[in-house]
Amino acid sequence: RDADGIFEFKIYVTGHLNPMQIMNLSIQAEESRGEYGLSGDTITGMLSPTHFGRPNFRNVFDDIREKYPGSRVGVFFCGPDAMSHAIESVIKEQKKYSCSASFEFHSESFN
Repeated sequence: RDADGIFEFKIYVTGHLNPMQIMNLSIQAEESRGEYGLSGDTITGMLSPTHFGRPNFRNVFDDIREKYPGSRVGVFFCGPDAMSHAIESVIKEQKKYSCSASFEFHSESFN
């Protein structure tokens, strides 16, 4: 959720990028921001920052569960099957908490 209680985005670029590729991506995105008058994150233009690397899913969902107890949370994922299964496994673990947020997982996988 954002400040208005609607959405909270967590964006991760999980592909194998070396530091030079990340720097070039950031430079290109920053140039596009100026050209199109965008504000926010240099990659997406959104207020949420873009993270590089695979997230610690357990930490991500623990934080959400603690921040939004009893809430219904939609989780939308697009990526490889192995990562989808890892996310789904962590979401199932969250059910053991009595005041847990309710996670609804939606996945689109590609190989």
